Amino acid sequence: MLAGGRWALSDASEGLLWIEGLPAPVQTGRGADARLQAGASADPRVLLADSDALVAVATGDGSVTTLAEGAGNPAAPIVVGGVAYAAWLSTAGGRSGRARRMRPSPSPSTVTSSTTRARSSRSSAATATGPCSWRTPPA
Repeated sequence: MLAGGRWALSDASEGLLWIEGLPAPVQTGRGADARLQAGASADPRVLLADSDALVAVATGDGSVTTLAEGAGNPAAPIVVGGVAYAAWLSTAGGRSGRARRMRPSPSPSTVTSSTTRARSSRSSAATATGPCSWRTPPA
């Protein structure tokens, strides 16, 4: 995948991320179920999601920042129109899930999220909770 014009390659089983231009792979601290960001992004960070969290890895220096907590089986995060999306499927029978949407706020160090909980069977229902914010270092 490409982030900020640099390619990135993940070895989830070893918790490593190779980023073009860095002298060594980055130790991400993510589990073996980590999913690398899908698609390309102009953002100079690579997103990784595992069963516990969504993290961003800076392509310039390899610093790892936790953006959100997760719970369940992760989907590959994606950035669309400058907004990062991450989702987890519950491990409790695959009946519920959690999604996070991060959009930069006016302050470059604030990320805003909305959480969506969904239940699926033959019919589906979804409930959205209100937005919440947390601080992250600027990209």
